[in-house]
Amino acid sequence: MKFKRIIASVLASVMVSTTALSMTASAGNYTRVSVHDPSIVKLEDGSYFIIGSHLGAARSSDLMNWTSAANSYLGSTRTTFFNNIYTDLAIPEKWSNTSANYDLSGNLWAPDIIYNPLMKKYCMYLSVNGVDWHSSIVLCTADNVEGPYSYSGTIVYSGFETKPANSANSYKNTDVQKVLGSSPDLSRYLNSSGRWNAEYGTNAIDPCTFYDEDGKLWMVYGSWFGGIYMLELDEKTGLRDYNVKYETKSNGGAVLSDAYMGVHVAGGHWVSGEGPYIEYMKDPATGKGYYYLFLSYGYFNNKGGYNMRIFRSDNPQGPYVDQNGNSAVFAQGGDNIAGNIGERLMSNYQWSCNSQPNTAQGHNSVLMDDDGKLFCIYHNKFDDNYGGHEVRVHQMIMNEDGWPTATSYEYSGETLSANGHTEEAIVGDYELIWHNPNQKFVNEQSADVEKPINITLNADGTVTGDISATWKITQSGTPYMSFTWGGVTYKGAFIVQNDESAQEVKKMTFTATGINICIWGSKKTAYVPSEDIVNKTPISNGTYTIKNLNSGLYLNADTAKNSGSAEQNNTEQIWNVTADSEGWYTLRTADGKALTVANSSSENGADILIADYNGSNSQKFRILDDGNGNMAVLSAVSDCKAGLDVYNISLDAGANICQWEYWGGNGQKFIFEPDKTPVANGTYTIKNLNSGLYLNADTAKNSGSAEQNNTEQIWNVTADSEGWYTLRTADGKALTVANSSSENGADILIADFNGSNSQKFRILDDGNGNMAVLSAVSDCKAGLDVYNISPDAGANICQWEYWGGNGQKFIFDTAENIISEPAYPQVYLVEYNENYHQIRFNWKPVSGAQNYGIAVYLAGKWRIQTQSIAGSATSYTTPKNLTAGKTYKVAIAAKVNGVWGAAEAIKHAVTVTVR
Repeated sequence: MKFKRIIASVLASVMVSTTALSMTASAGNYTRVSVHDPSIVKLEDGSYFIIGSHLGAARSSDLMNWTSAANSYLGSTRTTFFNNIYTDLAIPEKWSNTSANYDLSGNLWAPDIIYNPLMKKYCMYLSVNGVDWHSSIVLCTADNVEGPYSYSGTIVYSGFETKPANSANSYKNTDVQKVLGSSPDLSRYLNSSGRWNAEYGTNAIDPCTFYDEDGKLWMVYGSWFGGIYMLELDEKTGLRDYNVKYETKSNGGAVLSDAYMGVHVAGGHWVSGEGPYIEYMKDPATGKGYYYLFLSYGYFNNKGGYNMRIFRSDNPQGPYVDQNGNSAVFAQGGDNIAGNIGERLMSNYQWSCNSQPNTAQGHNSVLMDDDGKLFCIYHNKFDDNYGGHEVRVHQMIMNEDGWPTATSYEYSGETLSANGHTEEAIVGDYELIWHNPNQKFVNEQSADVEKPINITLNADGTVTGDISATWKITQSGTPYMSFTWGGVTYKGAFIVQNDESAQEVKKMTFTATGINICIWGSKKTAYVPSEDIVNKTPISNGTYTIKNLNSGLYLNADTAKNSGSAEQNNTEQIWNVTADSEGWYTLRTADGKALTVANSSSENGADILIADYNGSNSQKFRILDDGNGNMAVLSAVSDCKAGLDVYNISLDAGANICQWEYWGGNGQKFIFEPDKTPVANGTYTIKNLNSGLYLNADTAKNSGSAEQNNTEQIWNVTADSEGWYTLRTADGKALTVANSSSENGADILIADFNGSNSQKFRILDDGNGNMAVLSAVSDCKAGLDVYNISPDAGANICQWEYWGGNGQKFIFDTAENIISEPAYPQVYLVEYNENYHQIRFNWKPVSGAQNYGIAVYLAGKWRIQTQSIAGSATSYTTPKNLTAGKTYKVAIAAKVNGVWGAAEAIKHAVTVTVR
């Protein structure tokens, strides 16, 4: 468009610059890039790629930190996208290069990249701009997102004439005759001088391509002038589908469609509007989806009133309307830069933490990510004299009416809470920004900036301070809220974000929209996690390994090492995690010791260690879910202001885990992985560690009550899909907690199997192969216990609170032991799958083998993994996702004539390390 042409030469050098600081408005500590008109594509490796005007480009793994890509910092003539723009784009250049001093390098505008699965190509849709609307949109394809790209064809032209000043711009040099016929009526595209009629015809720039929900491929394009149009493309070629025809029709001055330009979706009659972008997005609450059209109104300099607007439709080709039902298509001209047509996503603004205003946000792209998060990616400018710009990303929240609204601050990894927030975390003093749809500006001279006013959200639902209003949570147990002010109800949500100060202070914020206007709120005080524990028991009582989110290493504490101080390493230590009635958790090792804050200190750096369980606050913790299943472990002694923290966010095994003020970093978050099945399904004898006697229960004796004696009773031990074990006798009866009691001293007996919780148990490995059997009815707080730690045959086995004594631990010995002696399977090849962390063992067959079995040496004993491998087999592949770096000793035995060749198998065991 002509408004861009004014400063195109200046921007050519600015648009591709990359900087870590430059003109940031005190907006966090991120690595910045300058890409004008950024269009985003998510790549197969999970990273994010943006491309913009003048072939500026960047990559990010997190949408927060960006690095320049495709050599774009060297300028449009030296990127990797093309080998040589002047030769690779020579065909479309002929259409546009019809004015003095034209240079293609400054006229490659607003490209959009998608991956076309039928073509198996990356497809770049690129604007080649020319003077007097002599522009075109072309398709270039490549095997790699960074190129090199090859010209495939032109999609659409603008500026074609019957008597052009330059013969290159004749309609005969376009596809107009292919679309409209050999003798087309072009009168509607021409003014009285025979030149391009820009009130009707658009400028062929600013493409956005997208697949609809039926798999059809569309391109929306255009800028100011005649407006925004849409064409259906051929999915097989990526080019215009010439089989699709469009009527030329209008209604009351509003052009609805044009035979050449396609379906009219927005603008017209010279009104403002460019950079169209369409994304299909769903309302997470209802599952209802719409096609959302984003446009940028205004002049794109930092004092030009540039702003983003939103419309939506049930259909990809429209009609598109705003929150008030206004059409995106205009029936007559006028100044629409300000005003209330289209939801205005944001205005020029400046929080108190911003050192300078953020202005002229626009020409955005949008992404609905794989996890359902919605993002707006745009270029942001500043209230300065340089015209500089940087990429910004805001998460968007879909409100209850299905309208997106941007979060108050740029994206910092935040997630909308699944459980909402407490009143304590919400109420308090806030800054409020109202995004004025009629924000005043004088182009290239001055522009207003919205600055915050002061309000207080009160517990009674009132809003006081600089305004009088009301607020409420609209759905209990969710973050969704409404804010009613001046007769308008704005709907949105609360979300915890980092502010845009250098300190990136975590704040409770809200964002909401109504009647096309958006509002933002930011609490003045820092967010306190301990005030916002909605679900005090996000983890069920049970046994877990606890893995740090940042390092992938496990929480460990051993009294024989470092005086019991906690550290992270590769050992998957098992923790028995239980919550009391008030939601305070204790984390105990298999020997009953508890994770403890040393000296009951509330200070940063306090040691975390294990100690004898005493039930004090030093051993009590809250567990806070960040919304993504990652847990912070906050200490009672710090009033939940601090918690477990890997020192210096270390990635190293052996790094200390201490207490530190909670700030939300990944070094403070842990993944609780249920240790559901430490014992493989099979038949076992169950021997008490203390007495060496066996678990027995007989309905003909003691009414079936459990006891220990010398009889090696066989138990069929099986786990369900959730890791709950049942222990059943040969006649099918199940070990049962009498009367489903959770109390100490409850009888353990056998009874007919009924599948109730009284017959379900967790099995906890102490790390040495000794197992505690914890009952579901006690919420895993109690389990099998030899009464009074007796060494005597006949001693009763009852239920008692688990404390880790040897009278509560049992050895599960497989009932079908590997016994002597045929030939062994000779392993001749071990294969490793690094993608799935699997191992494949290949062996030479043993003559007469009935079956093969696998045993692994764990915790000082050989543990059978399987004995059901067919005798005809000569290989075995482990399950996926073994722990990388962990070393195993593996024996492979053959069963011949009913006898397992154990000794030879063990003698020839192989040692492997998971890759």
